Amino acid sequence: MEQALYGQAEPLIDLGLAQFGVNRKVTSELYARSFLKASDPDYSRAIRLAVLGNQGLARSSWAASHCPVDDYELARLISTDGQDRLDELDVLLRNPGAKATLARLFNRGAPFDRATHERQSWMIGVAAYNPCINEDESSPDGPDLAAWDLQNGIWKLVQTLPVSQASIGALCQLLVVVDPRRTHSPDEDPIPAVKRWQAVALDDQFKEYHAGYTTLNYAEEFCCLAAALFGRWYDRTTKKLVYAGAIDSPELTRRCAYYGHAVLTIEQMRQAHDKDAAAFTLAALCNAQLIQSQKTREVFENTSMLENSALWDLYHQRCKELLGMKPPAEECASLSTSEQASLERIESGFASLAADLAQRLKAQSTNAWWVLALLVVILITVWSRHS
Repeated sequence: MEQALYGQAEPLIDLGLAQFGVNRKVTSELYARSFLKASDPDYSRAIRLAVLGNQGLARSSWAASHCPVDDYELARLISTDGQDRLDELDVLLRNPGAKATLARLFNRGAPFDRATHERQSWMIGVAAYNPCINEDESSPDGPDLAAWDLQNGIWKLVQTLPVSQASIGALCQLLVVVDPRRTHSPDEDPIPAVKRWQAVALDDQFKEYHAGYTTLNYAEEFCCLAAALFGRWYDRTTKKLVYAGAIDSPELTRRCAYYGHAVLTIEQMRQAHDKDAAAFTLAALCNAQLIQSQKTREVFENTSMLENSALWDLYHQRCKELLGMKPPAEECASLSTSEQASLERIESGFASLAADLAQRLKAQSTNAWWVLALLVVILITVWSRHS
């Protein structure tokens, strides 16, 4: 059917095939032909963007390497400068069906292994916006190998990505959006790999535009986050999962590794927050068990642990990831300042009017039913506006 539609040579049909078609021959021909139509560069670019953003093509098992384009074109996109090419690469890296492509990026598989460090850091930062980062389609029929490769690749980035200002910014952006349940358990103590990021040199401009969650410097905060996510590892000797730290470890990084995985009592949470402040909160928000328990969620919400808007936002994100819901406080927080002010004025006006009507009711008992009817109408009006 797609081959027949392609034979119609209609621009709108071709654009639809580029966006939704799964016939690799058709999409490849459309993509290749887009470079030949110099008379309409905007349409040609639209065809390429549609193919690169084609989710069905990226997911299809018969597409080479699970990528909408072949490795030769992928290598060209990775290596070519220019805003148009970067936009096209951006679309591919944000394609929700491109999980296998992101796994290749994170594991530096070909052709991503030929990318410059700066380009690789940029691609990691863009990939952080792709929802497939946290997608795992494992089932009784078999595991999701692409998801496993992707999760393993994220840990591999922490281990092997060259330490630089560009890479720590991109990697932190990625780790913040990773669902804690999707993290890979290392095969060795993760703290040495995490702590190597403490040596990164950051200039003043970077510090100005990269506000964190805590009062720690950016590198220390990154180490706390990475330790909280990957701080439990598989000891092949004992064949058990062990924590990379303890609640009383002398190093903050190892304490955060424990906060991110251990079952903590409410008293332990309070003591840990008294000791490590926002660093504890950042690490604890990576602990799925603490988010899934109503009692510990109440501790987060009703104490000073969520001491700034960034931590509140991360808490809301975790609740959506782990519970599929918004925390109760978010419903009110989602109202804009102007909306809240309007509601307050309505409620204040209603209170004044209700008091005035009560006085009239006492003075004019013969008109009580009319006053009562008016009061009901006002109540209904205010309730409908509030809803």
